[in-house]
Amino acid sequence: MLIDPNMLIAYSAKAGSTAADGDGTNSPFTTALSRHLTTPGLDVRRAFGFVRDDVLKTTVYVASDDRADLVRAWDVIAEAFGDARPPSTLLGVAMLGYAGQLVELEAVALRRG
Repeated sequence: MLIDPNMLIAYSAKAGSTAADGDGTNSPFTTALSRHLTTPGLDVRRAFGFVRDDVLKTTVYVASDDRADLVRAWDVIAEAFGDARPPSTLLGVAMLGYAGQLVELEAVALRRG
């Protein structure tokens, strides 16, 4: 199995790089994450829930040519977003950037004033 339903998945940009979907130092996803993670006493799972609510679209990359692996990854992402699931694209790819990496989630979030 590629993904465990209890696994927390978050992706922004590689350390030291600028995400292509933002016009500043941080992407809208990272901006939303940093805004919520700095709330005193807020459980990190709730912070990611608030970030989830700001997500406008996702792209899910799965390093597999087996449709069942793609469906499992899709189901986990869909469950994580619940009723707040944004429009999404699911892609099977030959490989991802890091050794052993099986799934990558790109999330584009709303930048609030």
